[in-house]
Parts: sequence; C-alpha cells; structure tokens
Amino acid sequence: MEILAVTNVDYNTQKDWEYEVYPTLEEGECTTAVTGLSKRLETEFRAAKLTHMSCGKVLLPCGLFQAISRDILAMADSKPCGFSGCMLYLNFAGEQDCRIKCSPYTDFTFKLYLFNSFLPQFLKKTTYGDTVMISTEYDLDKKNCIVCTSSEQ
Repeated sequence: MEILAVTNVDYNTQKDWEYEVYPTLEEGECTTAVTGLSKRLETEFRAAKLTHMSCGKVLLPCGLFQAISRDILAMADSKPCGFSGCMLYLNFAGEQDCRIKCSPYTDFTFKLYLFNSFLPQFLKKTTYGDTVMISTEYDLDKKNCIVCTSSEQ
C-alpha cells in the first residue's frame, strides 16, 4: 500500500476549510421529506417483494430510495398541489407491483411512473442462488392529469 501526502496549495488558511455545519431550515425540511418518502418506498417495496418475487434476498444499491425520493420531490415541486397531488406507480421488471396515492385527501393532478430493473442475468450468477440484485438505474416518467376519472384512480 502506498501512502500519499495530501498537499493543496489552494487552501492556505483555516477559513478556507470552514463550512456551515447545520443545514438551513429549507434544506432540513427537504431532508425530512426525502427520508419519509424513502421509508415509504422501502415499505412498499418490501410488500411487493413478498407478493411478487420468489427470492430469499434482494440486494439494493446504497441510497437508491433516497435518490428516487429526491427526484420525485423535484418533479412534484412545480405542480399546483405539489407532492400531495401525486399518484406514484411502482413497476419492477415490467410488472406493475403497486401504486401509491401520496395524499388520501387530495385528487391527484399528475402521475409518476417509476421503472426499475434487475441487473442482467450474468451479474445475478455472481450472487447466491436465491438473491436478486436491483440495478442502480431507474426511469421516472411524469404524466399530467387534466381531468382524472374514477376509473383512472
């Protein structure tokens, strides 16, 4: 193992290394929303795993639900009702597993379709037989709803 010395001429004073430790109020609220949504996605994924996947273990990339949650909240930010007006469809490996109405008290104004896929078959062979690996890549598509009928809900 080689140990390299860290020298950086751009940082000459202690003030250059200082940064704000505590997030601002807006960033803190966003972190809370991302955490809450990622926990809800995890719960729904666990339920879908029990009903639709015949495997013992599912390996998820670190931070996948947090990244998805950030993207969902960013897409919902520009809508009139925000995240409350979202209907989220979770699709894994081409199968529609579940849908989440983000607020039971608000009619949804747009739909988000989350598509995730399993890693290719040759990568699955590197794990144990009953383990499935989920890819880090996902697609999040938004469709606006001008008028939503009861059949779409």
